[in-house]
Amino acid sequence: MDLTNRPPTTFNGNRAKALADGGFSPIFVCGFSGGVCLVPSPGVDQFAPGGEGAGFTTLTDIYEWRGNFTKVIRNHTLTAGLSYETDKLTEDSNSDGLTFSADQTSDPQNGGGNTGYGLASYLLGTAAVGAKRDTAGSTTGQNGIGGYFMDKWKATSRLTLNVGLRYDFQAYPLWGNLKDPVSAVGEIDFNNGTYILQRAVASCANTGNIAPCIPGTSLPANVVISPNNRLWQNTKTNFQPRLGLAYRLTDKMVLRASFGITDDLWAGITQSGQNASGSWPSNSQPLVSSNAIGAPVSVNFQNPIAVTGAPLTNAPPPTPFHQLSFFRDPQEKNPYSEQWNFGLERQIDANTVVTANYVGSQTHRLNVGGLYNTALTPGPNLNPDGTLATTPAEVAAAFAARQLWPGIDPTFYDRGVGNSSYNALQIAARNRGSHGLSYLVSYTYSKAIDVGSDGFFGVEGTSVQDPYHLARDRSVAGFDLTHVLSASFIAESPFGKGKRFSSNNAVVDYVVGNWQLNGIYTYTSGQPFTILVPGDGPNIRQNSPSWDAINRPNLVGNPNAGSCPGGAAVGTASCWFNTSAFATPAIYTFGNLGRNTLRGARFQNVDMSLFRSFPFAEKRRLEFRAEAYNLLNHVNLGQPDATVGDAGFGKVTSTRGTERQLQLALKLFF
Repeated sequence: MDLTNRPPTTFNGNRAKALADGGFSPIFVCGFSGGVCLVPSPGVDQFAPGGEGAGFTTLTDIYEWRGNFTKVIRNHTLTAGLSYETDKLTEDSNSDGLTFSADQTSDPQNGGGNTGYGLASYLLGTAAVGAKRDTAGSTTGQNGIGGYFMDKWKATSRLTLNVGLRYDFQAYPLWGNLKDPVSAVGEIDFNNGTYILQRAVASCANTGNIAPCIPGTSLPANVVISPNNRLWQNTKTNFQPRLGLAYRLTDKMVLRASFGITDDLWAGITQSGQNASGSWPSNSQPLVSSNAIGAPVSVNFQNPIAVTGAPLTNAPPPTPFHQLSFFRDPQEKNPYSEQWNFGLERQIDANTVVTANYVGSQTHRLNVGGLYNTALTPGPNLNPDGTLATTPAEVAAAFAARQLWPGIDPTFYDRGVGNSSYNALQIAARNRGSHGLSYLVSYTYSKAIDVGSDGFFGVEGTSVQDPYHLARDRSVAGFDLTHVLSASFIAESPFGKGKRFSSNNAVVDYVVGNWQLNGIYTYTSGQPFTILVPGDGPNIRQNSPSWDAINRPNLVGNPNAGSCPGGAAVGTASCWFNTSAFATPAIYTFGNLGRNTLRGARFQNVDMSLFRSFPFAEKRRLEFRAEAYNLLNHVNLGQPDATVGDAGFGKVTSTRGTERQLQLALKLFF
């Protein structure tokens, strides 16, 4: 791996000296792979980030072998196949960063983060999070094998059945080659409170305190070594039956239905390998956090990772249980979806077909991320005698007494405990080239529901207020669109040579012919969004200062009626919802507002184009195109600011889609 070709960075002179003059420790800002020094990102809440980074990520070495076999025996068409693939991702990532949160300048007895200000924390130098990343390695051992068998049986002249079964096995990856030091990484297992090492590692006494190594003469308590060099257990039960039928009711009407189970084999596994990079007992991705409401600030901006040895050669901490990273349940299994549909297709005439379908699915073992091992219930940190904990030692002990696994810091943790459902009515009409006109009109009325998260690693639509009671976060998915209407057409000019209206004059036909008009209209309902409250008012440490707030307010009014404090009417860009309808919960309590309870603006768009073809010679032609995107220049509002306390709370400051765009083009066909 070539670590010398770096992107250009600032400070063309002595970068190390310039950063040292700025007060930064060289332990924090220098010593990255390739010998570079990097300006850390300041990461101030509500302000644009800065800083710089270096590195690359490439998906390489993808090999696939596939084979299929088909045999027809009377009314049966038998098909079988096998597939095998190997994949490897290579990454080199270097960055250092600071996060300045409102929490560090907030009043813990008066609304938590609502009373602080990220810029004030920055000016005081009270960083909430300090992070450094210097990882280089590859995911290896990521292999997949699959096979299927299907019988397409024409049972009668009217009935056709499809019966099949598929099996897949996808091996979770290793991080690095087991002979390479970068493979000395681990994973937390909150099922039993242990830390799993991917492989055995030497004692620091034998490496000269050069990481990766194990501090002391033996493994720390509750640290184990994987028996098979794997951090995650592979799923071996991915059997996926399929059943489908088509029945011809009349010469112009067909009934179709099907059911099948589909596994998601690639559910974030490559990213999981990357997330493990640099974890204990390696020390190439240290991250330190001080995120407890009321806890004394312990992270400074000059050297937030607080190490004293040379970068990447200092011994790891005595225990792996104080890391803030992205871990994943080692026992998580591949998600799977049960999917079905039932519908009718009716031929109206030789060119027009109408379909109506009910489509449904239930999906299980979906990923739910976010912080885990937070406090089991909201509340203050109390000493055994009932007084409020104030010193760092008292706060740590009192908080540990409220945890699921005392002594393990809250960290991002992905679990396969989510589920979702989708139900839809889908109607479509299509016409293929009748008198030069083709069109497709489709409409979907649907609802998508999931629990806590729309995606992976706590970053894709995740809003889990209480990780121990996920049912409270069951709601419409962030991508749910109740209504979706799409209409498109292609209209060829009926004039010209060979068309319906021909003048039989070559010159006239050439002038009036060869035109084509195209159009697409799209309409969708607004997307859901969640109102959030910054800070960790409940005091369960479910809000990392380096991440979005996930606590929610109390609903005290109708958000869809009235006006905002400034007088603007609800439903406008300056007042999308009634901001007075939400109140910050009392300290040490959760808000009562649900997840994804409000919706943004609907979306409408019209695209049009006009083509003119100029044929010449025998098989050549020049085509002129005039295209207009968002022809009507319709303003589609984006999502509003949904964080209580923000200066723009309730306001829409962005658009969804682009303004009208016009373009002209010439295309030569030869």
